[in-house]
Amino acid sequence: MLNENDRKELRKKIPYGYCRKIAMRANVNETQVSNYFSGRGNSDRVENATLEILSELSEYKRKMLNKII
Repeated sequence: MLNENDRKELRKKIPYGYCRKIAMRANVNETQVSNYFSGRGNSDRVENATLEILSELSEYKRKMLNKII
């Protein structure tokens, strides 16, 4: 489980609107996602969904950069 500071750093990397996608992937509501990032709650499902989505975004950006270069 990530600490509160790590969660805030993750939150900064998430594009606008992705809390809803995280909630859908983790099968929780958006309030639980918000509580997780603010440190008011813990959820392995939210954490895992967040890391998966950030990994997918990173891979997508890498592929797009390779097409440009």
